[in-house]
Amino acid sequence: MTSEYRPALEKAAGALLRSLAQLPKPPRRVRVAASDGAMACVVVVWPSVNQPRPPGGREQCRADILAVVREADCPLTRKEVVRALREAGKGHGEGTVAKALAELTATEELVNPAGQARLPAARVALG
Repeated sequence: MTSEYRPALEKAAGALLRSLAQLPKPPRRVRVAASDGAMACVVVVWPSVNQPRPPGGREQCRADILAVVREADCPLTRKEVVRALREAGKGHGEGTVAKALAELTATEELVNPAGQARLPAARVALG
């Protein structure tokens, strides 16, 4: 029986969020209850912690990775890159570092030959 309600609830939730997007973000959780006699509902709204990041958010992470690899002057594994960034006081999370490393290898600013989990520093583009 609950599956009958899900599509209507998802549609209503989406419409509610689109409507609320026009208002200032709530500073904390807001809860509202309503009833029409036959049914009741509770709506809870809170600021999202998963807000989209601005474009180019990994640019600084990529620059920091290149600096760490150049400074190391030897191949580094992903874990070693994360550790070096932490030691340097850079606040990049492991997921951000992994994505930035993937971008750097895709653009060939770093190389990571197939089958090897190391980044050869000698082949880092110094441009």
